Amino acid sequence: MPELMEPAIDIPRLSVVLPVYNAAHFLREALGSVLSQDFGDFECIAIDDGSTDASAEILDEHGRRDARLRVIHQPNAGIVEALNRGIGLARAPLIARMDADDVCLPGRFTAQMRHFSGRDDLGVLGGQVQLIDDDGGPLRLVDYPAGGDELKGFLEEGSPLAHPAVMFRKAAIESAGLYRQAFRHAEDYDLWLRVAEAGYAIENLKIPLIKYRQHAAKISVVHRRQQALATLAAQCAHRARMAKLPDPTAGLDHLDEQVFDLFPQALMDDFRERLFAVRMGAPSFATEQDLVQALQDFERLPANLQRTRGGASFLIQAGLGAWKLRLHSLALTAITRALVVAPAQVGMGGLGKASRLLRRLISSPDESSPGKSRSSNAA
Repeated sequence: MPELMEPAIDIPRLSVVLPVYNAAHFLREALGSVLSQDFGDFECIAIDDGSTDASAEILDEHGRRDARLRVIHQPNAGIVEALNRGIGLARAPLIARMDADDVCLPGRFTAQMRHFSGRDDLGVLGGQVQLIDDDGGPLRLVDYPAGGDELKGFLEEGSPLAHPAVMFRKAAIESAGLYRQAFRHAEDYDLWLRVAEAGYAIENLKIPLIKYRQHAAKISVVHRRQQALATLAAQCAHRARMAKLPDPTAGLDHLDEQVFDLFPQALMDDFRERLFAVRMGAPSFATEQDLVQALQDFERLPANLQRTRGGASFLIQAGLGAWKLRLHSLALTAITRALVVAPAQVGMGGLGKASRLLRRLISSPDESSPGKSRSSNAA
């Protein structure tokens, strides 16, 4: 009796991974731009990450009409888990990223697939993006470096790729360890660094591939401070790995300002100004409570971060803020501290401000009026 043959399973040449969370307002346009591409040999894996709006219904509706759309519903776990699950489910050797609030331009997949042809060294390929506003109106074209030394230099400072415009080799992403949960809001940049370390090329096409929507709810807008922290942590981790040192972020499930204490200080000496900015954030000097809290946060910083231009500038601005609030003792403390902690970093402009304020403080009457500070030792 002849053996029964297993039916052949068609493997698509491309998988598209589309994480979706409460994107109903833009989702139909995003799906339409993917499903209407002239390169049609793909599957689109849409991960509904616990949406509470109409996103799930829109995905299911499109899935019934187009068998290339595979819809996965899951409880909300965040974009990193959604992306990694989509990559795990992808059957094709190449994967295109897409966001639910953006728009694929015609011919995107064809252009990227053509560039991957015969390029086993190529790990990640992005392109230029057209920024659009909430209503889809054009804003400006963002130009990314094509490759080579220009892109490598860009990579040392920040992400040289528009995340939702990339196409990548699945094997390259898996060999680099996928996206890491701790680096959410900069998960793509952390991954590109590790892909480059693994020896894969990263490039951009010099043509626009997507319309990249800018709106107030976008993750990169809402979480700017966390994104700055994760970006700097990714750079520190990259330096540690390149120096053949252990990566202190390996195994972490979240990042906070204390992560930088895990790295050898000598490794990050030229990062001191950026470390100060990330760890202090943008403190408010609107009230006495704000000032006292900011100065207390400053005191908790390592001494090497206090002795920076950023540290001196912070203290001068705190002094000016205290003066405006008629907290003269607090102003004097902050300005004096700036001159003591980082005199070389104050600079001529800051020194002029500090000197003028000191003269005004010395000539000011005794603080017996309302607004007299009771917090002169806060710094």
